[in-house]
Amino acid sequence: MRPLGSRLYALSSHIYTRNGTFYYRADIPKDLKHLFAISEIKQSLKTKSPKDAKVLAVSLEYKIQKAFIALRTSYRVSPTSKVKAEWARTQTGDVSSFVDAPSGGESGHKVINVFSLSYNFVF
Repeated sequence: MRPLGSRLYALSSHIYTRNGTFYYRADIPKDLKHLFAISEIKQSLKTKSPKDAKVLAVSLEYKIQKAFIALRTSYRVSPTSKVKAEWARTQTGDVSSFVDAPSGGESGHKVINVFSLSYNFVF
């Protein structure tokens, strides 16, 4: 894994200014271009602070990459239906009512793997 500093340096190529306001810009990956009517994503970070722009850009980059991963993990069954598999690693909090714990066990403050499989259709 690359150090955070080098990641922020690489991310800086996605940040630019216009009239003093910082913006985020990233190309749509080649393998996903057929799904978009645009060739790049542009969004105002709504700040004039370089420090705030970096923080906001990291958050936006995370959301965009998460969306790209989701698009890559789906399979079109027909023109109106899609199957999608997702995996996430998450940590439960104090009260985790959606997690079934073994008898006598606790579900709070655990790191768990979650796998979901969904089928979507349009009618």
